[in-house]
Amino acid sequence: MLTLDFHARDNSEVLAKKLGTSATRVDERIKTLIQRGVIKGFHPVINMYHLGYYCGRLLITLQRYSRDDKEDIIDYLINHQAVFWLLDIQGEYDLLIDLWSRSVKEFNSFTKELEDHFGHFIKRKNEAIITDFIYFQARYLTKTTPTEEIRVGESPKKYELSPIEERVLKLLSINARFSDSEIAMNSHIQQDEAASIIKRLEKRHIIEGYRPLIDNLQIGYTWYKIWLNVHKGKQKTYQELLEYIKNQPMTVWLVDGVGLLGDIEIEVMVESTAELFDFINQMRLQFPAVVEEYRTLLFAEVLKELYLPFY
Repeated sequence: MLTLDFHARDNSEVLAKKLGTSATRVDERIKTLIQRGVIKGFHPVINMYHLGYYCGRLLITLQRYSRDDKEDIIDYLINHQAVFWLLDIQGEYDLLIDLWSRSVKEFNSFTKELEDHFGHFIKRKNEAIITDFIYFQARYLTKTTPTEEIRVGESPKKYELSPIEERVLKLLSINARFSDSEIAMNSHIQQDEAASIIKRLEKRHIIEGYRPLIDNLQIGYTWYKIWLNVHKGKQKTYQELLEYIKNQPMTVWLVDGVGLLGDIEIEVMVESTAELFDFINQMRLQFPAVVEEYRTLLFAEVLKELYLPFY
């Protein structure tokens, strides 16, 4: 799965060469992982900032609600076109909502709309604008480091997609391992045109890579978010802390933005809470002049996961 990560569109022959095995064996292994529910699909990493979108994040704590009330809120968010990522979480907040918007005003409109519908159930909320993501390969599976990383974030480059480019991107978002011929057939174009469009999207860094959707719970891993408050007075030590975090195999994402609950936002995959708190304690011991307070949040269930604001 580590070899697939960032390269999930590679054909079986390419993957086999990297792994030192046969293409047949690769196909069998991928099929088994899908059948077991470990891999739930394949998707492109899309830099929506290049398409003129911003990522807004809303964390909400609920109050005085029944199970049916929460289901109504979740159904509303699942069916809302702007919401691309919705998670049931445990900690001081109950739901995490990520959405693509064209502007801060559009994000604010979404928040007000949600409050108009369900404000009496919302006890507390945190609003943030995400400016940068760093994705790390699923190296927690093998405890290896360093590996590849993908950076997605704000950029002056903006592109308008043609209708056929949009169609190809939608198909890749359904299954990033669709072949060029399958993309072509479903787009009513020639195979070489489909291949050319995909290469163009990659060259423009609209597509940054391709990933398998891994069900971490199926393989015994729990997904946490950590916010660190840090003292930035010693810039060199602060940068050393960031490098330390990046080089930990359990680190899967680093997030930066405005309005976050901490100075550094980290996402990790761990096999136990003991591993989580050992990681936090090691940071506090190795960087005592920098690391101050921390908060954690557990991702209980992914309720919605899409990577395009248009479907």
